[in-house]
Amino acid sequence: MDKKTDKDYQFILQQTSLLNKANAYATQKNWEALERKIHKVELHTKLFLWMRNAAAILTFPLLMASLYLWNNSSFSPLAKEWIEITSAKGLVSKVVLPDSSIVWLNSASTLRYPRVFTGNHREVSLNGEAYFRVKADKKNRFDVNMPQEVTISAYGTEFNVVSYENSTFIEAVLAKGSIEIQKNHASKAILKEGEKAIFNKATGTITVKPADMEKATSWREGKLVFRRTGLKELLEKLARRYNVDFVVQGNSLANYEFSATFIDESLIEILDILCYTAPMSYQIEPTKDLGDYTYRRRKVIIKIR
Repeated sequence: MDKKTDKDYQFILQQTSLLNKANAYATQKNWEALERKIHKVELHTKLFLWMRNAAAILTFPLLMASLYLWNNSSFSPLAKEWIEITSAKGLVSKVVLPDSSIVWLNSASTLRYPRVFTGNHREVSLNGEAYFRVKADKKNRFDVNMPQEVTISAYGTEFNVVSYENSTFIEAVLAKGSIEIQKNHASKAILKEGEKAIFNKATGTITVKPADMEKATSWREGKLVFRRTGLKELLEKLARRYNVDFVVQGNSLANYEFSATFIDESLIEILDILCYTAPMSYQIEPTKDLGDYTYRRRKVIIKIR
């Protein structure tokens, strides 16, 4: 190889080496730039995920709070929706209210209450007999509205109410705590434990006296307790318990009083006992088919001898 050829060869090797270094440098720069882009994307992704999770964490309580306020406001559709439950004759129903208060509803009784209690007022209406176990809440009064604008108010207590529409009186018996009974914000009485208030529908007066707790509340256990009870009241309770209609012929027992406790006796057994202790007899007429798949209830005729 001559000198000129050798110089050309050396020049080619030198240029090739420089070109390789340049390519390696450019490749390294490209890789570094790519890594910077990837790192930037990762940072953006992590930031996005963090912001999304943070938004979810913040939004969920706000959403729950908004739903709670909405459902517990007068604007909520649920606030305008009322539920009405009637306990069939011969049965006792147990009802749990929106605030977790519990109501035992006696036979032939109707309870009406909103699906959601709103504001600082818990309100129900009653026609019949019920035992209330009201959840304690000093900020939200619990009212039971009855016919003739009579209201019982409480904040957390247990009491029994008798308020049948066709009855001449309304009776409230306090088992625990304190309640107030009033007529149209006029006459009112505050009860202590073991007391009962009787509202006379004819006179509009309220009388407070000691209560017989067993007589007033034993119906929840399926008992019928009578303490010097008149025939009219006794037959009304039997009619609701056994789903029958009574017809009384004669009135010589108008002032007659009965005292007894019945647990699981049949209607016939109770009538036999009454006839044994008083000058009376009975006759039971069978259920009658009225057509159109309807039936007349059994009728019991009480004959005063």
